[in-house]
Amino acid sequence: MPFSYHQNLKSLTQVPTVELSEINIDSLIQNDCTTGIPSRYGVVEDLNVNLKTGIETITDSGKYWRYRVIAPNAYSLKLFFSDFHIPEGAQLFVYNHDYSTIYGAYTHKNVNSAFNFVVADFPSSELYIEYFEPRGAPFEGIAYIRQISKAYRDLSEMISEQTEETSYNDVNCDEGLNWQLEKHAVAKYTFIEDGYSYTCSGALVNNENHDGTPFFLTAHHCLSTNDVAQTVTAYFNYESLGCGMLNKISNQTLSGAEL
Repeated sequence: MPFSYHQNLKSLTQVPTVELSEINIDSLIQNDCTTGIPSRYGVVEDLNVNLKTGIETITDSGKYWRYRVIAPNAYSLKLFFSDFHIPEGAQLFVYNHDYSTIYGAYTHKNVNSAFNFVVADFPSSELYIEYFEPRGAPFEGIAYIRQISKAYRDLSEMISEQTEETSYNDVNCDEGLNWQLEKHAVAKYTFIEDGYSYTCSGALVNNENHDGTPFFLTAHHCLSTNDVAQTVTAYFNYESLGCGMLNKISNQTLSGAEL
């Protein structure tokens, strides 16, 4: 749980807030229909927010900073961090006002060689970001939000719509009984490119060493540069609850990739 949850803070209203510009949902959806881009679902706003300029709270074990983000009419928000380099013991959380939905903790294990990090779409038009750093940390962590994707379509509904429009055999129907292990390799994923967010799909593939290297096979027309690969969030185990039922997106995700 976030450290602020245990502090019994009376109010979050004084947390510094970034209010993003409103999106024209009808215009964006109409443009997708006109241009034939059914996989696009979000528009990206560039930022330069240092989490350590948020409201600071000192505790016996360290200190934490909080920021609030609002996008008035967005279905969900996807955060892209650059200069993301945090020490062991540090924790990053994303949550809503009543802590009923919490992402994290993200830790030093989420730091990659490019020092960037992407958080899966958070299903709300408002969220709080909290970064905790322990006393005696080996170095001072940095975490900058560079981009936020604002969804103008509901990602879960969008995946169900894409499924309904496609002729396929549901893996949870009788035809899929022999594919219950293999289905876990398949993932829907989102990515950011040229100011927009998109969905695509792919699957994990094995190699001759059978060493578990997470190679992920997808389409070049979806993802063709390493910069875009770094914005990937893969959603695993999105599937119907039973044969013929609608698919639901899961919160079992992996973020970031290399081409």
